[in-house]
Amino acid sequence: MRLLTMSARLILLCVLCATPAAAQFTAPEPEDLMIYQVFLDRFNNGDVTNDNGNPRGTFNPSGAFDFHGGDLEGIRQQLTYIAGMGFNGMWITPFVENVRDYHGYGAFNWFNVDPNFGDLAKLQQLITEANAVGIAIYFDMVAGHQGNLIDSLDGGFPSYLAPPSEYNLRWNSGLMYPAPFNSLTFFHAHGQIGNFFGSEQEFGELSSLDDLKTDTQFVRDEMFNVWKFWLTNTGVSGFRIDTVKHIDIGFWEDFLPRMRAEAVTLGRTNYFTFGEIFGGDDSFMSNYIGTLTGAPDKLDAALDFQFYFASQDVFARATAPPSNITGRLQARATNLPGHHLKMPNFFDNHDVRRFMNVAQDNAGSGLAERRRRLEQALIFSFMAPGPPVIYYGTEQEFDGGNDPSNREDMWDGQFEFGPSLGDNFDTTAPLYQLVTRLASLRSALSPLRRGDFNVRSVDTGGPGHAAFTRTDAGKTILTVLNTSTSNRTLPSMTIAELASTSLANALNPVQTIVVPASGFFPSRTLAAQAAEIWVLQADLPPLPASIVAQNPANGEIGVDINLTEITVDFSEAMDRPSTEAATSLGPVTPFTFAWNAGSTQMRLVLGASLTVETDYTVTVTDSAMSQGATALQFTTAATWTTGQAPLVLPPFPAPLTAIGPTALSISVNGNESDWPSAATVAADQFAVVGDQTFVWHDAPSDDTGAGAYTYPTDSVFTGGDADLD
Repeated sequence: MRLLTMSARLILLCVLCATPAAAQFTAPEPEDLMIYQVFLDRFNNGDVTNDNGNPRGTFNPSGAFDFHGGDLEGIRQQLTYIAGMGFNGMWITPFVENVRDYHGYGAFNWFNVDPNFGDLAKLQQLITEANAVGIAIYFDMVAGHQGNLIDSLDGGFPSYLAPPSEYNLRWNSGLMYPAPFNSLTFFHAHGQIGNFFGSEQEFGELSSLDDLKTDTQFVRDEMFNVWKFWLTNTGVSGFRIDTVKHIDIGFWEDFLPRMRAEAVTLGRTNYFTFGEIFGGDDSFMSNYIGTLTGAPDKLDAALDFQFYFASQDVFARATAPPSNITGRLQARATNLPGHHLKMPNFFDNHDVRRFMNVAQDNAGSGLAERRRRLEQALIFSFMAPGPPVIYYGTEQEFDGGNDPSNREDMWDGQFEFGPSLGDNFDTTAPLYQLVTRLASLRSALSPLRRGDFNVRSVDTGGPGHAAFTRTDAGKTILTVLNTSTSNRTLPSMTIAELASTSLANALNPVQTIVVPASGFFPSRTLAAQAAEIWVLQADLPPLPASIVAQNPANGEIGVDINLTEITVDFSEAMDRPSTEAATSLGPVTPFTFAWNAGSTQMRLVLGASLTVETDYTVTVTDSAMSQGATALQFTTAATWTTGQAPLVLPPFPAPLTAIGPTALSISVNGNESDWPSAATVAADQFAVVGDQTFVWHDAPSDDTGAGAYTYPTDSVFTGGDADLD
């Protein structure tokens, strides 16, 4: 159990309607999105009553390939945690009813929410409440395959068999899919993909998942009906589309325009689709994106795998020059005009090793160095063109390896290791705070969302410096960073757009630079793994007040019932009256307030002992104000649990001697010879064996019976005879 955590919970008032409640919500334009990716089964178990909901699945909280209990209700309960970082978009892995797969990518019934995840009402409620805090929801759409209920007994199966040859298919378990795809004739019969290029990747099975005949009009029409149902009956703002390149392009040219027309009819403003085109370069991706060649409407954008590949070597391993990733963004602007600002950037997700795991390929000087690499990757992602996509747990330094190790439980579950141990909804975590700052900058400053990308200086021979600007509406932001583990000199630059300006480093506002009329930006030394974001001082958005530490912390167990005070630390000096009025402790316990001289630490001085083995919650609402007149960023609550009462021992019968806890490992099986040779208990002494058990070690010369007696319950003691000789 990791103890030093803090959880934020949002109390939302809403009325759940039977019709889509979020139809009037205006989603951000794609360029303005900042997306948090949630793996549904592993994020938060908010409703334990549905843990065994799928009759074909296995609920096993410690099983790598089983359901763990994460659900839609769990996401709803943590909306404040997500919104607190500043995200305005959320991508949720598939929720449709699966055959037996926890990950959601093996559909069984296309028109049901998987019972392990909730139901349609829970989905609607989640979207309604997410929209209420400014978060647009994007479903993970699967359109080309189902689960694994089909195989063949033919020789050679499952090796790929090119068309027109086919295998004879069969239902492999007596179970078949419900309508509309309830016949073997609706599925390709060519075996598994062996070559991930050309038509084989469109007609073969991916990972043994039954491949639909998306090249037929029946499947195209029925798949449109499936996703029209979810578009119509929820307030979804768009879709992340799975395995795009494994479906024939004719399907997309038929399907995507119909879906967009339906979204327009429903008034779904800024409807957005972005696809997974694994490994695709710009030339390949352009076949699926937009109207670059006058083809019918296709995807708005695609996850940028070229950005991902570059980020692994530039940031995670820190072995490649930063020109690799700045060059990637320059190429994207050239090759995908009109779409490059919409292309989501990511550096890890549910299909690949986590960033902090890849960073171990180059261990460097240790964890602190690898953490700084992640900080730089986050900074670059939020400053670069294209919506940043952050995989859940990145802000808590999760470091899982390949699937399924990169799908750790975010809550205090049973599939966790290293930094993912315990409850991880920690709003005081350094990276959570960094993401919050970066998101506030991107939200407030249009150049970071819509500006051009101009590389001013960059190292090309290995780890080193990069300097680039983003300019929009007459305003320019300069980002500089050093990926090297040694200091580097940033050369002087002339940046006309910054002429006659006063700049502040958004990551450390006390650092300022005045740029003369010539636009001359002086040479400067960049510390190892440092980053700076130079913004016009007048445009620098203030940081809202936040809680940076609390003791006891959320999730802490065994808290002493004689605790004398609770402390809450803030990021800045607080207004005492409003903060005290916003603070509560439950169950109700008398306390008084005390503060440090700087008003950055509030103490709840307790006036009574706490109750044993009880959950206590300290809540500070967002009505608390700082002395700078900014409200607390969000309502924050920390829940912790008290331990047992201290053990009070009955008096020892004289003349016996009690020894200390050095004897905790001693056990007795009834014979003198059973005592460990290294035992510290001498004859005629008591020894502590367990929490409340004391044993009497009989003298060897008198060992005629059992070698130990439990005090004070054994009859030799209750009868008043403490002399066992």
